[in-house]
Amino acid sequence: KPRAQYRNTDLPEQVQTDHRWAKKFLPTMMLWAGSQESLWSIPDETLLTHIQIAFQAVYLELNLVIVQNDVYNTSLLLICSDSQTVQRLSEWRSNFGSTAIAIIFDFLTSNNDCDPEVLAGLLLKNFAFIFKDMDKREPDRAFHSAFMLQLLGKAHLSTINGHATIPTLKTKDLATKGIAGVIVFCATAVCSFSC
Repeated sequence: KPRAQYRNTDLPEQVQTDHRWAKKFLPTMMLWAGSQESLWSIPDETLLTHIQIAFQAVYLELNLVIVQNDVYNTSLLLICSDSQTVQRLSEWRSNFGSTAIAIIFDFLTSNNDCDPEVLAGLLLKNFAFIFKDMDKREPDRAFHSAFMLQLLGKAHLSTINGHATIPTLKTKDLATKGIAGVIVFCATAVCSFSC
């Protein structure tokens, strides 16, 4: 099957039963992916290694080994775990753009004092949209704008809520300070829509 055709129902019953896939495993993978420098081009081998680490931590009792597009166990063959994870990560990345569109559209249409096109231009000038105070543009207040914080909260923080605590992946640190890739995504999403 092509990756986009896999659904949660394609996962084996053992993975579906208590919703750990959606409530623990996927938030953990999104937390980890958000810490990567390049969210769009995580090498397959790196992704697969981290899928395995997260899968083993979340589904310890299943004792599964994941290989590209398959998961092997002596008594169980899961086809799609890798593809399902990649599909969900792709949807997570796409959500940044969709959410940015909604946030910017709402801002531009609710501001009656200025033409939306002019306002968009002002936001883009010297990347004012990333600063808490768009007039001062203090470097230590970069990435603190309402746009950035709202997008970070809606597209990322709400998605990683419930992630597993996995020392090997340093999830505790990633949850509080490992979001450089996500910050870049937020800035790019807002800038792309405004452009």
